[in-house]
Amino acid sequence: MEKVISYLEANISPGLDEISYSFIKFYWPIIKEDVWNAINSFFTFGYADDIIIFSEAKHKSVKKISKIMNDYNKWSSQKVKVQKSSILFGKSIGRIRIVALSRILDFLRL
Repeated sequence: MEKVISYLEANISPGLDEISYSFIKFYWPIIKEDVWNAINSFFTFGYADDIIIFSEAKHKSVKKISKIMNDYNKWSSQKVKVQKSSILFGKSIGRIRIVALSRILDFLRL
């Protein structure tokens, strides 16, 4: 993962969330331990207790996330607690899109 982070180009945004690769590279020393702990928890215990997912604010992307979560629920017999989950959008995402995408996952909007 650190090799991938080091190869990211500067000031290239991965999507509409306005988080540039420069931002990720700059703050990697601060967030890397939390990212690694989340990954290790997922693979060590067979589930993700706390996880952050970055995605484009597009219907297709959010539907894929929903499908992955539903598949995980079926395979693991565990359920994602939507009442404890939240979704955050970049400031450039319009209200109509926020409402539509939030309904797909049924998460609390921050």
